[in-house]
Amino acid sequence: MKKITTYFFVSLLAVSSAVIANPFGKNDGRNGNPNTTQSVPFYMEDFAAGIPGTWQNNDLAGDGVFWRYTLTGALTTSFGNLSPVGTSAANGYVIFDSDSAFASAGDGELISDAIDCSAHANVHLTLNEYFVQWSVSQGIVWISNDGATWTDVYHAEAGLASGQSTPNPHAVDIDVTTYAAGMSTVYIKLEYIGTAEYFWEVDDITAPLSSCATLSNVEPVTVVIKNFSTFDLSDFDVSFSDGASNFTEHITDTIAPGGTMSYTFTATADLSANGAHNIIANTTVLNDGDNANDQFSLDLFSGPHIVDQATSYSQGFEDVEDQSGWTAVDVDLDGTTWGLSNSAPHTGTVCATYTHDLPTNQADDYYFSTCLGLADSNVYQLDFYYRNFSPQYQANMEVILCTAQDPSTIVATLVPSMAVNTSLWSLSSSNIYLASGSSGIYYIGWHVTHQDSSTSLKIDDINIHYSGPNTISNSANSSLSLFPNPGDGYLHITGLKELTEITVYDMVGKAVFTQMTAPGTDVLDLRSQPKGVYGVVMRSEKSSVTKQLIITGN
Repeated sequence: MKKITTYFFVSLLAVSSAVIANPFGKNDGRNGNPNTTQSVPFYMEDFAAGIPGTWQNNDLAGDGVFWRYTLTGALTTSFGNLSPVGTSAANGYVIFDSDSAFASAGDGELISDAIDCSAHANVHLTLNEYFVQWSVSQGIVWISNDGATWTDVYHAEAGLASGQSTPNPHAVDIDVTTYAAGMSTVYIKLEYIGTAEYFWEVDDITAPLSSCATLSNVEPVTVVIKNFSTFDLSDFDVSFSDGASNFTEHITDTIAPGGTMSYTFTATADLSANGAHNIIANTTVLNDGDNANDQFSLDLFSGPHIVDQATSYSQGFEDVEDQSGWTAVDVDLDGTTWGLSNSAPHTGTVCATYTHDLPTNQADDYYFSTCLGLADSNVYQLDFYYRNFSPQYQANMEVILCTAQDPSTIVATLVPSMAVNTSLWSLSSSNIYLASGSSGIYYIGWHVTHQDSSTSLKIDDINIHYSGPNTISNSANSSLSLFPNPGDGYLHITGLKELTEITVYDMVGKAVFTQMTAPGTDVLDLRSQPKGVYGVVMRSEKSSVTKQLIITGN
């Protein structure tokens, strides 16, 4: 009897038939980035078929060492294998193996073919990596929208001392919106620089759709099938279910022993309804010797998470929860940002954490939720738990409400900046009010900055739920105006009808000015602030008004 086993995973794609990886895993130690496992990619390369022939593989040092495809990792080290847990490393990945080059001055670049991002206003690049540092090697991700001018957007070696490594695997999420949004020819470049160092392994390069992307009723489904047997595999069925319909199709092509094949169903999945979806795919092979690897299940979410009287939103960062759309923003660009950890969670086995061991760290990082559908007729309550790793790892914490995963789009401060210096989990509760006519999509951002010590902040068990009807309207201060705007920062305020707290936020969401103002006309003196764009939030008992302010300087 032939012993034939199959392995496969499923992909839902926006515009191509590339393959989605297995879900990314959580990271411990040096922080990894938020889990984006259930985001749907519009671009994906998992190197299942090796390095694509359309990619450029250049040996800049001229020493004969190139990026290569591998299933076994580094040639000369026992710890040089990218973990298959939470990655698609089982079907291969790419490596620049400096250690195998001995004394050669390695400098190799791997450049993708053009990626069409013209239909996307928000573009993130995600990948799985394992980088081991010997002394001074570098692993750099570059981005270009013309193939000629390049910008470095990520350094794998950041924060690593000699002999240290990233977690294995390390899930990386890079916001490349500035360089890629709306562009039709976007290129990714991986460059390793180092002489007789260790290595950099990379897999599962994706460009996920926005967390608020609403999928269609004709989403293509692609499966990648691997033959683990020692015999040719052909003449078998593959099927998938989208929760409403089941589809079975027959494959007549042959897969050689150890080989893989990508198959796109002629049938499509209907994922147009807002909310959670589940895709289950199966293979059916005669005389299959191992049925345990014949099925793969993918959970994903279409559109925003609506919060209303009947539905709340919760996130505890556990593996079984949908974490698609959560995004870290590394404002200080030091390579250390929010991630997931199984160290001391509030409940379960995982929490979100920011940790930096160096007292010189200038922490300035945001962790943004996925998109939430909120209505101005409701008042919402935000509950979550927070703590430090230990009292010696102090942090400042601020929580803001934004219209995008960008601190410059702040509309309200939910938790004003506060010092956190406790290793005991503490509950934070605050209300969310929206101004009249402002129903729509919002994101909640947790902002960590440093104290005069090493920095740590953990959050867990987030819940956003309906608290009651919103009886606050925008009418009380509907005639508010700021002038001159733009101007040098010396402002007149008119239209105040009640005692109002005025808070001014800079482009990264930091409160730079706060003032209580009585009814009537008042003056706001912001001439000490740098030139730029600011958000001015005016909040009273009966209203909340947000205006944009431009300071041009003297």
